[in-house]
Amino acid sequence: MRCTKEVGLIGLNGHGKSTLLNIIKGDLWPEDGQVHVREDKTLEAVNQHISFTQGSVRAEACQGLLGNDKGQEWLAAKMLYGLGFSEAEQHLPPQQFSGGYQVRINLAKALLSRPDILLLDEPTNFLDITSLRWLERFFQNWKGTFILVTHDQTFMEGVVTHTMAIHRQGIKKAEGGPSKLRKQIAHEEQIHKRTRQNQEKKDAKTHKFISEFRSGARSAGLVQSRIKMLDKVKKLPKLPPIKPVHFSFQASPFEADVVIRANSLSFGYDAEDLIRDLDLTIYPGDRVGIVGPNGRGKSTLLDLIARKKEPQTGTIKHNADAQIGHFSQMNVPQQDKEKTVFEVLRSITRMATDEDIHKLCSSLMFEGDKRHRHLKVLSGGERSRLALGKLMLVPHNILLLDEPTNHLDMESCTALANGLQDYDGAIVCVTHDEALLRSFADRLIVFDDGKVTHFRGSYDQFLKQVGWNEPAPMHALAVQKKKSTTNNYVLQRQLKKKLRPFLKRIEETENEIMALEEKMKQLETEMQEAQKKGQVLKIGDVSIAIADTHNEIERLFVQLEQQQVEIEAETKAITKHVEKED
Repeated sequence: MRCTKEVGLIGLNGHGKSTLLNIIKGDLWPEDGQVHVREDKTLEAVNQHISFTQGSVRAEACQGLLGNDKGQEWLAAKMLYGLGFSEAEQHLPPQQFSGGYQVRINLAKALLSRPDILLLDEPTNFLDITSLRWLERFFQNWKGTFILVTHDQTFMEGVVTHTMAIHRQGIKKAEGGPSKLRKQIAHEEQIHKRTRQNQEKKDAKTHKFISEFRSGARSAGLVQSRIKMLDKVKKLPKLPPIKPVHFSFQASPFEADVVIRANSLSFGYDAEDLIRDLDLTIYPGDRVGIVGPNGRGKSTLLDLIARKKEPQTGTIKHNADAQIGHFSQMNVPQQDKEKTVFEVLRSITRMATDEDIHKLCSSLMFEGDKRHRHLKVLSGGERSRLALGKLMLVPHNILLLDEPTNHLDMESCTALANGLQDYDGAIVCVTHDEALLRSFADRLIVFDDGKVTHFRGSYDQFLKQVGWNEPAPMHALAVQKKKSTTNNYVLQRQLKKKLRPFLKRIEETENEIMALEEKMKQLETEMQEAQKKGQVLKIGDVSIAIADTHNEIERLFVQLEQQQVEIEAETKAITKHVEKED
């Protein structure tokens, strides 16, 4: 990797991308070989484990400033602003933010430390579209080396100079983005297949010659020569097929003019409206993308449409024939974690046979023994595929999808886009994945600048005609003058009083997460020891415990996200009131 700078790492879920990054970091030991990082080079990874020591977001980010940058608070302010933190939010305690935003703080710290080598494992899962576009511009000017794992092909294509793929238990590497490398791999395997087939034809002719002339004394020399030639020829193995994931959604018949209609829809928390007086009609076959910054109400709107939440004002009417399929990040209930993949899919409908379920498992890459794995040991990508598989079993005439590409690999994202293109029903999808938006959406619901608007047209038309209210260029982001001591005191006093019950619940959740993270560290240490000693049974038991602990941590982070919706609204209302008085 001496000649490369920005490297994208791709590969199917479960093929070892995160494991490779952990080996490079030194968190895992390789069974064979060694990893060397030059002593004069610094290496940093974006930490997914949360541990804050400072009283404000900006002060926490400033911990990443090193060397000549130390004390340059404006650098941290610019970085945080680009990642979606307003000036007011930067002065709030980091513990008040959701898990996704806390990971952004860790990302800011890592970027501010300016390491020679930066390891990024799915940083885009926690970023909205505007932050993604800002980060893409940032990395285009990055002067160090990074290795990036992400399912977002648009983002990776925009920032990497080289791409590596974990493919058939080896590494493939090429200059350029992931699409170029995938084409190269496909071309190489086609050449391999043709070469092997030609070799088999030649070998068949040689075997035929040997068989026909073996008994003839005059031909004995030629026969022996051909036998030796066969022994010397290196046989090309037949490459086992890599079966891609396949998504196919059934559309149920629908004859009416309107599937769902919402009138004067409003929803919010305390002093802040997330959605206000929104009119929305979903027609048969609609393709609607819901886009915008995080925490502004996109998922809330989807829950309102699905009737998982009730609007504060306004009405939502479903046609009597509307059959809704709803995908959310919490689509796998905790009580199901002891069930197997097959058992979960088998329980969805009696209309499918066991053979149908087995075929579906195979199409979702749960082949062989994988279909009998318990949910508690599944990775994030496997759980997402399973949740989508549940939607595939039953016909629907409208799909409501909340960030369906999170945790999927690039190949699965492409397969999902193809599956949605072939689906005849209506689609309403919350996503920050610009490639997915471009593949299906013909109109948008846009959350931006505190408003919810409709845009009739594709995502590219939206970018050209409207565009995002994105953060200003970095050179224009001077740090604002600090609020007066009195104003800051009043703000902190009111926040402390009003937010106490919210903070107590968040603190309880965070304590649970911290305890589980400590447990995770112990389990990883046990895993390293078991691997060194070759304790196969111990490795299996610890693997299950690690997966179970990881899933529980993810569930608690989702819980933090939900708790944060309320506290963010209250915080903004108090801050706005104090700033107005000042």
